[in-house]
Amino acid sequence: MLKTFLKYNQVIGMHRKSVMTILTLTFFSSISEAFGIGIFYPIFQYIQSDGNLSLLAADSVALMFKKQTVIVNSHPIICIYSWVNGITAPKRLFWDNGNGKELSLTEHLDNQDASQYQEKGIIAVDLTPDEVKFTVKEMIDRLNGMPLTNKQIQSEKKFWDILERHESYGKYHGVRDERASFGTSFLCNNPEFLS
Repeated sequence: MLKTFLKYNQVIGMHRKSVMTILTLTFFSSISEAFGIGIFYPIFQYIQSDGNLSLLAADSVALMFKKQTVIVNSHPIICIYSWVNGITAPKRLFWDNGNGKELSLTEHLDNQDASQYQEKGIIAVDLTPDEVKFTVKEMIDRLNGMPLTNKQIQSEKKFWDILERHESYGKYHGVRDERASFGTSFLCNNPEFLS
């Protein structure tokens, strides 16, 4: 194709340098166009999420380049990134009624609006540094090809079964990437979460 183009340049009187400049500029304009479209990805993501700002974060860059993600202190839990290859571990929610019992997954899903936590008696707590470290280690193990145990696979399946059966699931999720994962270290350390 380049030979044919160079032959035509002789017919119309263009120098080789001019032809190469045109081809180079065309290539770079295509690259900049692709980058320009990529910049709008977070905006499209924001529109798709019905204005949920928790989805617009630094992880959007990783998602643009289809890299694995680790998302910690995700909230509300219904906004888990089910369409990407990644691991999510949520904030922990507790009842503020004297017993400090942690909310189950179903209770998380039934209490998504953080603005109502105070009146409902719910306290949101960030993961501890150790819990974050365990989640990151889980991703490193996954990247190194370490398989999940049968217990982890069963816990993960139970998590997705509960989540997908909830009435609000369809509002936030379409097709789920089979590599999307909920932190198995979180599930292991919080056995009552799936009850």
